[in-house]
Amino acid sequence: MDNFELEFADLQPEKKVHQIGKKVLLVLGVIVGILLLIYIGVSVFFMNLFFVNTTINGQDFSLNRVRAVKEYMQGEIDEYTLVISGKDDTEAVVSGGEIGLKLGDGEKIKQVLKSQNAFLWPFSFSQSTEAEIGIDSAYDDNTFGKATQALCVEFNKRVAEDADPVSAYPEFNGSEYVPKSEVMGKRVELQALRNAVAEAISNHDRGLDMETADCYEKPEYTAESQEVIDACALLNEYIEVSIVYQMAEEEVKIEKDEIAEWLICDEDMTVSVSEKKITAYMESFGKKYDTVGKTRQITTPTGKTVEVTGGTYGWVVNEAEEVKALLSSLEQKEDLNREPEFKQTAASRSAAEWGNTYAEVDITQQQMWFISNGEVVFEADVVTGLPTEGKATPTGVYDCLEKLTNKTLRGRELPNGTREYEIPVAYWMRVDWNGVGFHTADWQPSFGGDRYKTNGSRGCINMSHEDSKTLYDLISVGDPIIIHN
Repeated sequence: MDNFELEFADLQPEKKVHQIGKKVLLVLGVIVGILLLIYIGVSVFFMNLFFVNTTINGQDFSLNRVRAVKEYMQGEIDEYTLVISGKDDTEAVVSGGEIGLKLGDGEKIKQVLKSQNAFLWPFSFSQSTEAEIGIDSAYDDNTFGKATQALCVEFNKRVAEDADPVSAYPEFNGSEYVPKSEVMGKRVELQALRNAVAEAISNHDRGLDMETADCYEKPEYTAESQEVIDACALLNEYIEVSIVYQMAEEEVKIEKDEIAEWLICDEDMTVSVSEKKITAYMESFGKKYDTVGKTRQITTPTGKTVEVTGGTYGWVVNEAEEVKALLSSLEQKEDLNREPEFKQTAASRSAAEWGNTYAEVDITQQQMWFISNGEVVFEADVVTGLPTEGKATPTGVYDCLEKLTNKTLRGRELPNGTREYEIPVAYWMRVDWNGVGFHTADWQPSFGGDRYKTNGSRGCINMSHEDSKTLYDLISVGDPIIIHN
């Protein structure tokens, strides 16, 4: 037996087991240490390399360094082009170089690398890492600014005249106000274009639709804007106001569409009632329902039916007061049902508005009558104006403006200071303020017939002394006077 065997043989069984265990632990420790060094080494290795199964922007960069990703992106940048399309089939193609595109500082790529925990590299074999960071690019601000401005100018040169955006606004559809949809503009908005191009570059998009990217000038209000909705609501309150005028033979209801014509909604969606438009409406209302000067029919005491046009007698709507009433009704949103206020009235609201008490002159027959309560109570022959320009008796419906006795009729003043004529008359009943009236004409030897054609007055109705006195006693100031051929 050699010495080892002797020594081993001399050992006790317990000591033999202990020494074997120490040797096994030593071997295991060495193995673990080697494995740990390998693990740490690989972990350090992955501090600068991407894990297995790593894709960036859809490209496989497993076990690659940041430099490899940069080289790929530089290639993408070098051949990058962006097709920009817009409304009306407008289009432009720009290259990366034209917009000052260059490789960035690589920070986005580094962030992907930093996001992986190098000490967890064993798990990368069973899972994948996918990152979308766009092209890690940058651009020269000055070059980019000039290029995008030039693009904006070029696109805007191609637009039609109706390029401005149109805000949504309240529109009356016949029964109510509803928001009229907005119209987007056709002019490109520079800052919006720059933002869209910058985002497209960042995403490495090859196409940019400016309409989808919201690059066009926008209207201030859309159909969903609360201001437009509120304006519609207020306008609808106005058109719901009931406005009814009680006229002689009809009820005049102002419909919604007419009220809508009076309403204004400005660019700020401020609603108001237009006094100017209501005034215009009342002017047309007055033209329709005012009767002064309009043609009327009358049947004379002789049974002849004639038409009478002109004069100063009749109904005249007080338009100014009615404008105030309409404004107040709408602004207070209160219904209005009334007869309009008149600044001039007649005896009746019927077609024969002179009523049943009036004076009548027939120029053709050279006769006059006074009708009281529908009955002829007086008639006389007269001499009317000479049927020449400036002297003929005016036709129409008038009323008696004044009654005077012992009045002196005076003509126009002559250059020498005297009057064209000065004639005292016993009885005077004025028809208009231009000097026409009934009066005593003692100088006329006869009345009626054709005398007026050669010896007519300067427009007045000449009567005998007795007849003029009778008429003076019958007629009252305000009584209608009808003069016709």
